[in-house]
Amino acid sequence: MLEAAGLSPTEVADWAKSAPPGDAAYPAAAQATSDFLTRGEELLRRLPLRPDRNEAEADAAAELRTTLDEVRSGFLHAHAADLYAALTDDLRRAVRDEDLVYAAAGLVPGLVPTRKEMAAEQARALPDKEGVEIAQGLFFSHVLASPRCGAHLVWAMLRPTGEALARLGHKVEWWPDWTWLAGAVCTIVADQQTGVLKGGADPRRPSYAVGL
Repeated sequence: MLEAAGLSPTEVADWAKSAPPGDAAYPAAAQATSDFLTRGEELLRRLPLRPDRNEAEADAAAELRTTLDEVRSGFLHAHAADLYAALTDDLRRAVRDEDLVYAAAGLVPGLVPTRKEMAAEQARALPDKEGVEIAQGLFFSHVLASPRCGAHLVWAMLRPTGEALARLGHKVEWWPDWTWLAGAVCTIVADQQTGVLKGGADPRRPSYAVGL
């Protein structure tokens, strides 16, 4: 069907063979998925825009979109938690939804649309839209399906923004992530039953946990 739309049979075959394996660990899966999605999107861009497609080209575009979204879903089903951890420093940072999804576009190219791609889609009339935002929906549905990641994202979205605090009259100054100015917490826990001592030192300042 793709060849009937004028796409190169050789390129289509090579692309199909590069489909990512379903059992790869996260780093390898992310790279393989990104390569496959990027090549698939390139094939899609070679077709005319939606209003100008003939029947064969419209069928090819639909087939490409379906395949790409299936691969996105497969990757996210297996690795949404790994990806979310990479985007949030293992859930140490609160990242709001818009920043999160565009960070994912940079970390795994092709997985979700970039800001530029979304701007182009938003400028199209409704009948001419390509449906690129579906990939964003897939991303968020898999993140929210993870109890740990979903709860963290909801927590991040519930935090007041700097703009909201400023409107309430607060003076807002932004600090870098992990700045020592926010304080440094060091702690020692003594287990009274086992006698084991556990210590933790905040990495934002010169501090150490030492047992004597």
